[in-house]
Amino acid sequence: MFKKIRRGLGGGGKDEEGSETRDSPRRGAGDDPSKEKPDKSPIRRDRAHSLGSSMHVPKRAFKYTYDVHKETWRSQECVVMIAKKSFQEGGMRKCHKMYEIDKHGNHSPGVAKIFKDDVTESEEELMKAYFDEAMTQTVADTLAQQFNEFCTERRDLQCRFLPVCVMHIQDESKRATLLNSEPYLKGEYVKHNDNDGHVETNLELPQAFSHFTWEFSKTTLLVCDIQGVGNFFTDPQIHSHDGESFSMGNLGQAGLHKFFKSHKCNNICRLIGLAKPVLQNERWVIGQGSQCQVRRTVLRSKRAENGAGRDGSTPPTTDIDWTAGKYDGALQQAASKIKDKQAKMQQAGAVEAPQLSMKQLEQLQNKLAKLIRHKNGSSNEASGGRSASDSPDMSRGSPSSMSAAGASFSPAFGSSGPPPARGELVGSVHNDQARRDAFFDQDGGGGGAAQGE
Repeated sequence: MFKKIRRGLGGGGKDEEGSETRDSPRRGAGDDPSKEKPDKSPIRRDRAHSLGSSMHVPKRAFKYTYDVHKETWRSQECVVMIAKKSFQEGGMRKCHKMYEIDKHGNHSPGVAKIFKDDVTESEEELMKAYFDEAMTQTVADTLAQQFNEFCTERRDLQCRFLPVCVMHIQDESKRATLLNSEPYLKGEYVKHNDNDGHVETNLELPQAFSHFTWEFSKTTLLVCDIQGVGNFFTDPQIHSHDGESFSMGNLGQAGLHKFFKSHKCNNICRLIGLAKPVLQNERWVIGQGSQCQVRRTVLRSKRAENGAGRDGSTPPTTDIDWTAGKYDGALQQAASKIKDKQAKMQQAGAVEAPQLSMKQLEQLQNKLAKLIRHKNGSSNEASGGRSASDSPDMSRGSPSSMSAAGASFSPAFGSSGPPPARGELVGSVHNDQARRDAFFDQDGGGGGAAQGE
């Protein structure tokens, strides 16, 4: 079974029973390989071996993304090529640079995140872990879109979470070979808060957003562990009021208490009508003067008035009341789909290799090699950030221009006057292909995100 992991400052955390754990994925640089736990099941060793032998070799894959409007997992075939060596490693996962090629031949740089061998004790738990990561990010992004509606006049406050998908590598093995994939971010990677009540920057937006998720959801959940590049965030954790579901970092009421003990309402909290939380009978409740639910009702009414179609229907919205039942139902649906796909692949036998010409293969290998050489400038490195001259001049993506959670999205390249402190999103197959090629056709480049563990 998974243990609840605290992702705090200064090395390893503690599990829910108070036992010492290894550090969080993003603070695993000090892990001692000699002290790795022995492999508990051959399934993960086989999985790691199969991935390791396929690096730099294109592999067919099914890509799973969650459609929040239809409450179903969508799958599509693609081809992936993954770097041999990880560029970032933590206590739970390794991160590899990769390229994804869609059915139209568009290719996109990304980050593949692969769980280590000793994270889970069964194949079913491993499968759940990958879809858990994708679902957590999906939930966080639906709340980010609602937050953006509360801040429509402040473009500098618009934020989004990267879409995380699950890649199911096509092979004839009995066990599913899975990994998480997300777009590659270029810029300085910064961690703002964690899931254990620590605040690591003085920026108001991340703290206000976490507070907003709790009040908007009527105290049922809180998104924390906010980190990323500019206003593009990734890898969050979620505390729920009962500690059920919503990711491995869900510390329940203990996590909520830690957050509000250190939280100080700021200008953004007041701007969007949040109230100062109050501790009553050892539980935090919404204080007096909250305008959150009132504004939510007004926004719902406006959407209904402005968005009605000819048939009287309204367009889909990300104003969703997330529950443990809805979340767990999505995970169970995903597990069923993977098992069905794997059984069909076993029955079919050998998987046909991707149909790529030698020229296409060489081009992809060259692009991946340049992506690997692309330097990382993270908060874990002494060099810190980068100057504007370190990388080619590319238009930055806007979090507000991304489409609904769970679907592919593309930043608005060339948009005028992007807000400050905004990350540059490189990894979407729907981005302008020529601009991405211009960036990756230059050796080295500037400081990219240490986007991972």
